Amino acid sequence: MDYKILIISWILFAVAIVYWDIHRWKDDIPVSDCHNAQIRIYHDRPMCTECKKFCEIKNKRKESNENR
Repeated sequence: MDYKILIISWILFAVAIVYWDIHRWKDDIPVSDCHNAQIRIYHDRPMCTECKKFCEIKNKRKESNENR
């Protein structure tokens, strides 16, 4: 077997694994239930950036199941 093909296939495999690992942990930005605005974690609680109050986080799984 030609060693160039082996090296190229190994590099493609390594790049695919790194790409998959980076995007596996990528989460969507959490949004608040009250204003659908981005939240910040402040004193271990989610705070809405619109109203500056501690709000609940919108559950995207629940929302996607309701659309079915």
